[in-house]
Amino acid sequence: MISLQPNKLCSWRAFLVWAALLMLGGSLQAQQFQIDTSDLKILHILHLANGDRVSGRIVAETEKEVTLLNAAIGQVVVRKQDIRMREEVNIEAPQLAAPSARRQTNAPAAAAKTNTPPAVATVTNAAPSTNIVAKSSTNAPIGAAQKAPAKPPVAAKAPEKPKGPKRTNTDIQLGLNMRWGRRDSEDFFSTVRSTYNKDKLRHTADGSFAYGKTEEVLSANRLTLSSKLDYDIKKGWYAYNLIGGGYDEMRRLNYQYEVGPGMGYEVLTLTNFVWKTELGFTYQFQDRDRDADEKSYSARLGNIITWRIWDKLTADARIEIFPSLEEPGEFRTRSDATFRYPLWKNISLNLNGIHLYESDPPPNVPNSDLQIRSAIGIRF
Repeated sequence: MISLQPNKLCSWRAFLVWAALLMLGGSLQAQQFQIDTSDLKILHILHLANGDRVSGRIVAETEKEVTLLNAAIGQVVVRKQDIRMREEVNIEAPQLAAPSARRQTNAPAAAAKTNTPPAVATVTNAAPSTNIVAKSSTNAPIGAAQKAPAKPPVAAKAPEKPKGPKRTNTDIQLGLNMRWGRRDSEDFFSTVRSTYNKDKLRHTADGSFAYGKTEEVLSANRLTLSSKLDYDIKKGWYAYNLIGGGYDEMRRLNYQYEVGPGMGYEVLTLTNFVWKTELGFTYQFQDRDRDADEKSYSARLGNIITWRIWDKLTADARIEIFPSLEEPGEFRTRSDATFRYPLWKNISLNLNGIHLYESDPPPNVPNSDLQIRSAIGIRF
């Protein structure tokens, strides 16, 4: 009959207490890898009027500018007049490796390999003085778990460096209208607009070309180019200089050019609507076909409007009036508008309208000229 002496019974109880403490320590160690992901970070995104976006944390804001702190490029200063919309995004902090993988390594080594319980001490029938206790093959305490080396936490993926504000934007529009019937006609239309923004300086370059025939008779042959430079002076006010030129065969203009400085003011700036008005001076020269050359000095009153009608439909309009400073009552106007609807990524459908009026046009040329065309636009 097997009997347990008092000293052996005490050893057995100590072993059970030690095993319970080991299991409790393993549970606390597994809980060390649980991460509280309730802490959310806020990222500010500024949508600019030119279609770009700038992200970061707002660290300062004045009546004119907003300063963001970007982890990749540092501080970025954005003028409020260029901001179309603000957005705040909650970003959840990344988690480390799942703790389940770690808890699996805390299981006893012998049980993980053989699915059998660990070796238990047995007592022989030998005399008390010669009792021999059988132990497991390892030197570890009986029933002790073989703890696998802890794996290092999986490093969180470094966030991509956001790009800085895009300073250059280019918009190209191409249109082709063809009709075959009682009167055949073909019309080609193209416009290019490029803008550059840096600090207080803005530059806009425009170009448009139209060519068409109706019944093999020329119906359009016109080229218009312009370059406008703006410089911010103080809140809402800026100075500009405008240079333009081109030709129009249908209006009997071999070529023409104009130049003039002026001042502008931002009358209204909303998240979806911007209105600017300008006042300046213009000198124009026209080389007219079958008529004397024309030189004119006139004032310039301009209005520039950018309107986001709804989420996808936008409109740009420009209206210019040139009253003559030499001949009271004489004037000319130039207006153009573009409605843009995105189709796919940076491709859009555009509807363009151009209206020209002169109170004293070249001989045999009507005072008014209205042109409406559709085109496919590509922005980059």
